Amino acid sequence: MFLRILITLLIIPISSNAYGYDYQENYDVIVDGTPRFIGMEEGDYFGGGVNIECSDNRFVGNGYTLKDGNQYTIRTRSNGNDIPGECQIVFNIKVKKSLKSVCKHQTKKSYYFKCPFSLNISQKLDYS
Repeated sequence: MFLRILITLLIIPISSNAYGYDYQENYDVIVDGTPRFIGMEEGDYFGGGVNIECSDNRFVGNGYTLKDGNQYTIRTRSNGNDIPGECQIVFNIKVKKSLKSVCKHQTKKSYYFKCPFSLNISQKLDYS
């Protein structure tokens, strides 16, 4: 009798996914990729996050932190046979750059430094 109770107590939490782990089989729409940030200098930080947002409040997996060269995977459910049209992939990009590197070669103008800094963002879609 004790053995039956012990086995029941072990099997139910394992089979019910009580540990919060998201199995890929629970999702039928999976997007993954590897971000590449080009033109980084020593001390620069490029990163951010990626997530799926759906206007119908359907369940989506956890978002993912973007790091240069590291693969991300985001997931959701289609609730049918089609890719959901009410969902968007949302990228939040964060850029940190040293003020000294932005202002290098700038001289003080009367009482201030003026440091030009332009950020060109381009998107290359690679469906490989």
